[in-house]
Amino acid sequence: MLVSHELETVKSSCERAVVLERGRIAALTDITPPPPRERTGAYAERAAEFLA
Repeated sequence: MLVSHELETVKSSCERAVVLERGRIAALTDITPPPPRERTGAYAERAAEFLA
């Protein structure tokens, strides 16, 4: 999870974003195309195996 007001940071670091307004979810959106993430992809695979 990344919390930021810097939209360029969110765009370069995330695949999905949640927009909050007054503490409530106002929007949920995919950010495309997702950035290449060799390290994160490996971590996600290990996490999926652990949670399975």
